[in-house]
Amino acid sequence: MNGRPVWFGASDRPQFGWLGHPAAGPAGAGVLLCPPIGVESLAAYRAFRHLALRLEALGLSTLLLDYDGTGDSAGDVNDPDRVEAWTRTIAAGAEVMRAAGTTTLCAVGMRLGANLAAAAAARLPLHALVLWDPCASGSSFLREQRSLSAQVGGDSSNGAIDAPDLYYEQRTVDDIRANLPALQLPPGSPSTLVLVRPDRPFPSALRAALTAAQVEWAEATGQDRLIGVPVEQGAVPHDTVERVAAWLSRVAAAPTAVPAVDEPAASGGGERPVALGPNRLFGIVTEPETLVSDTVVLFVNVANERHLGPARGWVRLARRLARQGVRSVRLDLSGVGDSPARPGRRRDVVYAQEWLDDLVDAVDALAPAPVVLVGLCSGAYSALECALAARVRGVCVVNPILDIEWLAPPSELWDERRRALRVLPAPLRRLARRHRRVAEAVWRLVRQVAVRRCPAHVLAAAVRRGADVLVVSSPENAQAFRDTLFWRFVGLPRLRRTGRFRLEVVEQLDHSADRVRGREAALESIAAHVIARHVQPATARAAAPRRRLARPVSLTSPSVEEPA
Repeated sequence: MNGRPVWFGASDRPQFGWLGHPAAGPAGAGVLLCPPIGVESLAAYRAFRHLALRLEALGLSTLLLDYDGTGDSAGDVNDPDRVEAWTRTIAAGAEVMRAAGTTTLCAVGMRLGANLAAAAAARLPLHALVLWDPCASGSSFLREQRSLSAQVGGDSSNGAIDAPDLYYEQRTVDDIRANLPALQLPPGSPSTLVLVRPDRPFPSALRAALTAAQVEWAEATGQDRLIGVPVEQGAVPHDTVERVAAWLSRVAAAPTAVPAVDEPAASGGGERPVALGPNRLFGIVTEPETLVSDTVVLFVNVANERHLGPARGWVRLARRLARQGVRSVRLDLSGVGDSPARPGRRRDVVYAQEWLDDLVDAVDALAPAPVVLVGLCSGAYSALECALAARVRGVCVVNPILDIEWLAPPSELWDERRRALRVLPAPLRRLARRHRRVAEAVWRLVRQVAVRRCPAHVLAAAVRRGADVLVVSSPENAQAFRDTLFWRFVGLPRLRRTGRFRLEVVEQLDHSADRVRGREAALESIAAHVIARHVQPATARAAAPRRRLARPVSLTSPSVEEPA
């Protein structure tokens, strides 16, 4: 198996994807993998990776797509004519597959990606189509997003929808509603498998409209544990993945290997994939046309999500900084997103011990360029751990949590190298099993005198090691840094006077940065801080990181294989 990151489509607006082939090389049958849109795409990515690996093992080529304005593709999710642009991405992906020698073309779409795949079937010669938990229509999808917006307190006014991980402007809402009507298959449609959730009724009228001689129906088992739960808790529905792979292998039988005609580019505009450090961590480098600073901004992924940041915030920040002349890398830590797991380690373990080494390895790989780390939540914690273990120029962290009780002993995730962690002492942890509030109240009192056990001490330690520290926090998260009288009235003001520390509280920011106003304010603070503090004249050493950045990792390298 030989998978690699590629850009394709128009050179002035490149689209990103992972192109994979069987071990024997490009196959006569290929599958376009069309993910959902928005927060659902975060959860579905792992399932599509599993499916890609399984299909390649069965002798089919695959292309896992990032639609225009999503993922690592060019553009913005609220650019005009979204449905047409997303459908064009699928069509452009089909051209990539055909150029690689594919003669039998299939597509798999999940949720709104299924509706887009069905729309693309009207203009593509698809041999087979899988609609995995499709939306009844664009309108039904939007109703679900509006419901999610209400759950997180989003500002969905003036026809827009402030949903988790994505803000749909009114014109995008109108476009989805108008151009994705009730799900339908075009005349002369390909062989189709429709997978519906057993725990949700599928509209009977729509089922009747889709029923045809070439349509098969099955249950999308396990979908309730993939979509609709917190991303870090999502579980890959292995039974459904296997059902889809087996069905496609049966209906899309074609010669296994064909001569490749062409291969798409390994870079898109000013961006290219890299592998950093001895574990070959996957990253996307964004290069400016003119380098004006020797600093490299290193964006850390959130939890077990890809390297995109909240609502694709790292992508947008990276491209904005490039326009200011600053180079950056969007990084996936070990076993997350597109980075391989370390030998013998499980994938998608949040706060894994190997993360303690990953950022240090990445900083070393980028040397001698000075590095500024940017992270949210778990990525913020990892950035602060790195700042205490390695020399970095700065850290810009959003809502770091440093008192994570489930990392404390006897957790299998405990590691004595954790310097930024601040948890209850063992006696209080035992008390907390029965009297949680009492234990926490005692701990707050203890920290009034044991000031080194406070989260704010970690920030001071990072500053003492030479890092410039910016903390952007919601009011709730900021309380952890100010609940000790010493740090509120002495420690934090002293840090500010160094000129290398800033704590900015954003009133509208929530912990996960789900709401658009707080999220955009946090991103603006980071961008302004990096430009003001770290954009310095480039030196002769600035070219060194370019030479030392490694070639891209393979999606299907043995260490990337995910356990069942």
